[in-house]
Amino acid sequence: MDPWRSARTRALAAVLGSKRYQDDVRAGRDPVTAPDAEYEYRRVVRWYAKTFHTPIAQVREIPFEELLQDYYEAVYEDLEDAEPDAHDELERTPLEVERDLLAEDDAERAARMAKERADREVGDRFLQMVEQQEVRKAERWAKLGDEAPKFKPKSIGRDQLREVEEAAEAVRRQVEQLGRAVGTPQIRVGTDPQDDSVVTFPDE
Repeated sequence: MDPWRSARTRALAAVLGSKRYQDDVRAGRDPVTAPDAEYEYRRVVRWYAKTFHTPIAQVREIPFEELLQDYYEAVYEDLEDAEPDAHDELERTPLEVERDLLAEDDAERAARMAKERADREVGDRFLQMVEQQEVRKAERWAKLGDEAPKFKPKSIGRDQLREVEEAAEAVRRQVEQLGRAVGTPQIRVGTDPQDDSVVTFPDE
């Protein structure tokens, strides 16, 4: 492989690997791949050189711990005014999410990861089921040929399905909160106005 292609391949692999790692970390997932340590060092060095207009050769003489301190302080400062995350169950700000992740002990982290894996498995099974239904629907339409109506069923993408799932989960939480606030409902049954019998639904 010529040196140009080799350099491009290594650079792209490093960037894509870092992006996947950062996406997993931001989402609170257990990272699938470990970041390339040498690439991460070069990335921080380039950030420092651009931010503080310092030649890269001089930046490399700065202790790495100091570079990291400056880097993360700048990252967190940029998040100070960020709005709460609408996808977070506790509606925390990005800084609060980062704080809670860093404060986790090994047992708490393992429990969170197990729950997230289970949630993803359920979500993936649901998406797979919907996709199979869409395929069967498309096959039925194809068999109709010229007899098929002029309009076609609209397929639902994965992103749209995830938005629907998140909206449904938000509604479920609101209903649960409303139920706790209102208390145990009592519903009268029967058609006789003098009937005093009631049905009580116990709190779950």
